[in-house]
Amino acid sequence: MRKEADFLTKHRQRTLGLKQMEKISMTDYGKEEFQLLATLLEAKESQFLKKRNDERYRVLTEVLYPLLYEIAWIQGGHIILNVDEQEFIGTLTYIGDELILDNDMGLSDFIAIISSADDVSISMGDKGLAINLTFKLYDKVQVTDCSEEISNIEEKIRQHRLKKAELQIFHTEEQ
Repeated sequence: MRKEADFLTKHRQRTLGLKQMEKISMTDYGKEEFQLLATLLEAKESQFLKKRNDERYRVLTEVLYPLLYEIAWIQGGHIILNVDEQEFIGTLTYIGDELILDNDMGLSDFIAIISSADDVSISMGDKGLAINLTFKLYDKVQVTDCSEEISNIEEKIRQHRLKKAELQIFHTEEQ
C-alpha cells in the first residue's frame, strides 16, 4: 500500500498569490484595537522582572550546545549559540545541507534539544536547512500588581469590539 498527499503546488500558488496582493491598510478601528492590545501586553509584562535562571543557562551552554555540536561535527553542519545577557534569551541555530538522524545516531539527542526549546523554527534558505531554537533563560518575578489596570484595558477592548460589531451590523443592514 502507498499513501501520498501532495499540497506543494497548491501551497506555492497560494503563497505566490499572497505575495502579489497589495497590502491593505489598517482601519482606524484596527489601529485603535492594536494600540489597546499593545497597552494590555505592556501592562501585563510590567508586573514582572526577568531573573536569570542559572540552571537553564547551564543546561543550554553545557548540555544542549555540546549535543548539537556533536551532531554538527558528524553531519558537517554549522552551529551558532547566542545568548542575550540582558534579555536572558538564548538561541541555538543549526545550519546544514541536510540533517539525517536515526535511532543509532543523533535522534535521541536531537529530540532532547527540541524538547528543551521554548520555540522552534525550521526553514530552508540560501545556506541550506536552518533550525532555530529559542530558550528562555529566566524566571519571571512579580514585582507589582497591575490587575486593576489590566481589567480596565480588557474592558476597553471589549467595548471597542462591541462598537465595531454594531457598526458592521448597521452597515450590513443599510445595504
